[in-house]
Amino acid sequence: MKPHGNTRHGHGRSGKNHNATPTYNTWAMMKNRCFNIKASNYARYGGRGIKVCKRWIRFDNFLADMGIRPQGKTIDRIDVNGPYSLENCRWASLAEQQRNARRTVYVTFQGKTECLSYWSEKFGINKDTLVYRLKKWPIERAFFTKAKYGNRITQSQKVSPQLRAV
Repeated sequence: MKPHGNTRHGHGRSGKNHNATPTYNTWAMMKNRCFNIKASNYARYGGRGIKVCKRWIRFDNFLADMGIRPQGKTIDRIDVNGPYSLENCRWASLAEQQRNARRTVYVTFQGKTECLSYWSEKFGINKDTLVYRLKKWPIERAFFTKAKYGNRITQSQKVSPQLRAV
């Protein structure tokens, strides 16, 4: 690998005139959102107590623990309320990250707990339809009743945000 800038690890620095690698940019942005109170997303990270482990303050350590960022993946915290650390982080696709968000709704069926999107795909039911059904019906009926109108949900059936507690 050709060295970037004046760095030992060869991944460069972020900024206007630097060609940093995706791995370095991920590390720099992780630190920025956790430590920089002026960062636009600080409130969702550092502002709510998300920390970066001491070891990862140095890029060399982050790189040794996580390796080079795979194409199409970014850093993801397994426990969304936990720190950025080796034990709590992985490289994940956008789809994996969306299923691991604070707003994700989980449903347990036949002893298996999965996000609502998983069940929606498994049973071929529109996600909005499934949300409506789970609010009103027993779980078996919600999963196994075929839609009468192509899984469309009417305006009068829109579900309130309170369902998040399913």
